[in-house]
Amino acid sequence: MCIRDSHNKTDRKSERLYALFERYLNKIPTLGNKIDYCENKIVVRNALVRVPIELIGGGDQEILRLIYYLTINNGIFAIEEPESHLHANLIRILYTILLDISKTKQIFITTHSPIFVDITDMSSIWLVYKEEDETKLRNIVDDIGLKDVSLELGFKPSDVFLSDKVVFVEGNSDKIFITKIAKILDLFNYNVTLMPVGGKSKAKRHLKLWVEIAKRANVSFFILMDKDAEKEIKNLLKDGLIQPEQYHLWSKDELEDYYPSKHVSKALKKLLESYESPCGVEEANEIITDKKKNTKEKIEFLSSCMKIDEREIKTYLAKNVGEMISKEEIEREMKDVVAQIFRVNSHS
Repeated sequence: MCIRDSHNKTDRKSERLYALFERYLNKIPTLGNKIDYCENKIVVRNALVRVPIELIGGGDQEILRLIYYLTINNGIFAIEEPESHLHANLIRILYTILLDISKTKQIFITTHSPIFVDITDMSSIWLVYKEEDETKLRNIVDDIGLKDVSLELGFKPSDVFLSDKVVFVEGNSDKIFITKIAKILDLFNYNVTLMPVGGKSKAKRHLKLWVEIAKRANVSFFILMDKDAEKEIKNLLKDGLIQPEQYHLWSKDELEDYYPSKHVSKALKKLLESYESPCGVEEANEIITDKKKNTKEKIEFLSSCMKIDEREIKTYLAKNVGEMISKEEIEREMKDVVAQIFRVNSHS
């Protein structure tokens, strides 16, 4: 029979530490209420079998050792990549445990895990980077309004901090369509993050803020916007925050103007048919197929008569046109820009 034979029950301090250790372990599905001690060895109960700790998963072993060490010791702790060998759910559980332990003990963590980065309070995130021959630290905090904008746009800090390059685009439809074009051209790079920054209104692009965030994070960036962002771009150039090679404004008014009209008409007809729309079908079809009307006008019409947000229609179009468009139909400007933004180097 296994008992806590290595544990001194008469030592109250040890009892308290053991109870705390056990409370943390009980949060872990594979270890909670399953740890036992036999002949001074830790074993894990598995059904009717007790398995030596050395034979269980490497992730479970590491988290067990880490929690035990942090529980019984005092001091300042530095932990390198605690997420190693752990699956996503276990990383989240470990974070809550470390957060609780950090109430009484100072803990520093180095990580490449987007999970750790995204669930941590942003004021606690420090970026470590090398500049020439020096290692430097930089705190990304609210003096530049990062938290407010993240709440408005729903972006994850790891989208910026853990990317090789960030491309700031207007909206989610831009991200979807450009990604599809990059894949068609065989240029897609998973280390490049396309981040929509348009928010609910083009008046709130926050371009200056995003540039400052990217600079603080020491991350390469590129700005890809509709033509009406020209004033904001001029201000960024004037302030010396960007260089001419770090942005592109579409020569046409907006991205949707690069969609082949026949694909736009086909996609919008499909959308119209999928809704119980208050629109007159004949009138709507006339608008959709009218070659004199641009894509923006067609979107505005359908948004009004179908009572659908324009952004929803743009997202639908981006997905569907992106599926229909061929390599030969992609305009030269689009090809050149996509090639530029998915290229990652020290000068991009």
